[in-house]
Amino acid sequence: MNYFLFLLVISSYFFNALILKRLKKVGTINAFIWSAGILGFYLWFLFELLSFFSVLNIFYVSWGFFAYLVVQLIGVFLTTKHGPLVPLHLEIHSLVPPFFRSNRFFSFSNFLFSSILFILFFTLIIALIAPPNNWDSMTYHMSRVVHWQQNQSLDFYPTNIYRQLASFPFAEMLILLSVMIGDGDVFANLVQWSALFLLVLMGIATARLLKLPKNLLLLPSFFVVTIPMVILQSTTTQNDLLASCWLMGFVLCCLQEHFNNHLNDRYDHYNHSGCANNSYVEKNNWVWQRTAMAGIFLGLAILSKATIYTCALPFVFYYVLLFFRPPFSFNYFIKHICTRMFLFSLIVLVINLPHGIRNYYAFSNFLGSSKIVNEHRVVAPSMNKTVSNGVKQLGMHLITPWEKVNSVITKAVISFHDNVLKIDVNSADITFNDTKFSLHRLIAHEDLIGNFWHTLLVFILLITTIFEILLILTKRKAIDRNYYIHVLLVTLVTLSGILFITLIKWQPWISRLHVPIFVLASIPLSIFFAKVSPRLLKVTVVILFVSTLPWIFGQKGRPILKMKNIFNTPRQELYFANRTELYKPYLDAINIIKDKNCHSVALAIQEDDYEYPLWALLKNQKFLATFHHFGISNDTKFIPEIVSDSTCLSLLIDKPGFGHYSHYSNDNDKDIDLLRISISSEKFLVLRNTENVLLGTTK
Repeated sequence: MNYFLFLLVISSYFFNALILKRLKKVGTINAFIWSAGILGFYLWFLFELLSFFSVLNIFYVSWGFFAYLVVQLIGVFLTTKHGPLVPLHLEIHSLVPPFFRSNRFFSFSNFLFSSILFILFFTLIIALIAPPNNWDSMTYHMSRVVHWQQNQSLDFYPTNIYRQLASFPFAEMLILLSVMIGDGDVFANLVQWSALFLLVLMGIATARLLKLPKNLLLLPSFFVVTIPMVILQSTTTQNDLLASCWLMGFVLCCLQEHFNNHLNDRYDHYNHSGCANNSYVEKNNWVWQRTAMAGIFLGLAILSKATIYTCALPFVFYYVLLFFRPPFSFNYFIKHICTRMFLFSLIVLVINLPHGIRNYYAFSNFLGSSKIVNEHRVVAPSMNKTVSNGVKQLGMHLITPWEKVNSVITKAVISFHDNVLKIDVNSADITFNDTKFSLHRLIAHEDLIGNFWHTLLVFILLITTIFEILLILTKRKAIDRNYYIHVLLVTLVTLSGILFITLIKWQPWISRLHVPIFVLASIPLSIFFAKVSPRLLKVTVVILFVSTLPWIFGQKGRPILKMKNIFNTPRQELYFANRTELYKPYLDAINIIKDKNCHSVALAIQEDDYEYPLWALLKNQKFLATFHHFGISNDTKFIPEIVSDSTCLSLLIDKPGFGHYSHYSNDNDKDIDLLRISISSEKFLVLRNTENVLLGTTK
C-alpha cells in the first residue's frame, strides 16, 4: 500500500471541506459533499494532463496531489481571517442531535441511523475482502484500468473489447487511483461504496433543505441504502452507483437554487454549552460558485455513465429555468443569466471533451462506437415502443422467488404485446441484440436483481400524488408547506423515467441502469412518508430493512453466510465466483506463462471474455507481464499500439461456436508459442507452438 499517496488524497479531501467551512458559505455536510466534487474534478484534470504527456504513473500522480495539498494549505492560511472553525467535538455534537442523540434509545431516528450504519458496515467489509468479480469488471472495467496503468496513458489502444475504450471512463479513473494506492485491486470496490456513503450525506443535506422533521432527516438516505441494486453495486466496480451519486449532487444544487434562488443551506450556531440552538442563518449569495459546482457534478455524472443524459435532462431544463428570476432587464439577462448558462455548460463540456474527442477519432462518434450506441438506443421511438419498454422494464422489478409466478408474469407481458400493442415483444428495435424477454429467477446478483419494494412505493407515490392534486384542485384539501416542491420533484423524476424508457432498449440487466431514477425518487418518497401516519411509516421502514438482509449476506459473487464464502475462499478463486468453470483453465494458462518466463503476451479474445483475471493472477504470483490484443476485427485495429514489446506468447480464449479463432496468428512474431484456452464442457487447455507441435495438455 502506498501510504504517502493515500494520505495526500485523504488530506486533500478534508482540507477542501475545511476551506469551504471556514468561508461559511456552506454547512458542514455540504462542505464534505462539495469537497468530493472538487476533488473529483481535480483528479480528472490531473489524469488528463499526465495522460497527455504519457506519464500517468504513481510518481507523477503523487506529486500532483502534493502540489494540490500545498495550494490548499495556502488556502487554509488565507481563510483564517474568516474566523476559526468550531471545535471538532462541537461540530460532531451538532450533527448528532437530529438522528442519534435521542432521549429514547429505541427511538425511530435511532433505528434509521442504526439501519444505515449496519448496511454501510457490512457492505464495506464485503467491498474490502472480496475482489472485483462482476462480469463487466472482468471484461472491461478493470481491464481498461490495468491497460491505462501499463500504457501510462488514457489514450485508446487496439483491443478486441471495444467497451474498454468507448465507455465513459470516470469511474475507472477513480479505480486507477485506488489501484495505485493499494498496489492492486484491494481498494477497487471502495469507489462505489464511497459513492454510497456520499449519497447518505446528500440525503441528509436534502432533508434539511426540505425542512423535514428532525427524526426524519435520515429518511432519504434510508430509502437509498435499502435499494437492493444499490446494496449489491456498492461492493463492485461497476459505475451506476457512482454516476447516481454525482447526479444526486447536481439535483442537490438544483434544490439549493430553488429555495429563494440562493444557497439556503442551513447551519447551526452554537451556544456556550456547545449544543446546537437550531437557529439557521441564510448564507451570502454565492451564485457563481454554486453554478460551477452544478456543472462539476453534472459533468462528472455524464463522464461516469452515458445513460445519465436521459435521467438528468429534465433536471437540467429546470435548473436553467431557475436562472430566470426578476428583475427581467436586458443587462440582467446578459450579465447574469447568459453568463451563468455559459459557465455551467462550459464546465460540463470541458469535463467530457477529452474522452469525446478520443471517441470521435476512433469511432467517428463522440458517444463512442456506433455499435454500442445502436445496441442500446431505441430505433424510431414511438408511443407503442415506449409503453412496451415501460411494461418490460417494470417486469424486471416484479421478479419473485417462484418460477411459476415469474412464468405467469412473462406470459402476461407477451400477451399484452401481442393483443394490445400489436408488436413483437422481442423486436430488435426495442430489445438489446438477440436477447429474449423473460423473467429469470430471483437472485442476489448486481446485474439481475430487481427493486420490488421500492417499485411498489414509487407507484404508491405516483397514485397518491395524482389523487392529492385532484383534491387540491377541487378545494377539498389545503396546500401544505412542501406541496409544490413535492409535485415538482415527482414530475421531474417521472419525466426522467419516461425519457429513459423511450430511448433505452430493454435488456436482461436493465434494472441496474435504473439506479439513478430510484436514487432520485428517494427525495419525493421522503416528503410523502413524512406526511403519512407514524405507524405506517414504521412498518414500511422495518419491511425495507428486513428485505435488505438477503442482498447483504447472500450475494451470489460475494457471499458471507454460505458454506463457501469470501472469508474461506482464496482471493484468486473469488475472481471467478460468477464463472467458476474458468478458474482452472485460467490458472493453468497463468502457470504456463510463468513457467515459460514470458513477459509479453498477445491476447485474442472476444467481446465478453474475461481479461482482467489474467493480469490479477499473474500479479498475485508476483510475475510482471505486459498484454496487448491481436486478431482484432473491430474499428480499434487501426489505432497505433502503445506497448511495442516483442511478443513471446499468444493466448487465445476459444469457446464452442467460435471456431473462427482457430485461424488467428501473430504475423509479426512467427516464432512465438500459441496458448489456447478452450472453454467447453471438458474444460481443457492446450499449448502448441507455431509448428503445431503439442507442448502440453491439462484437463
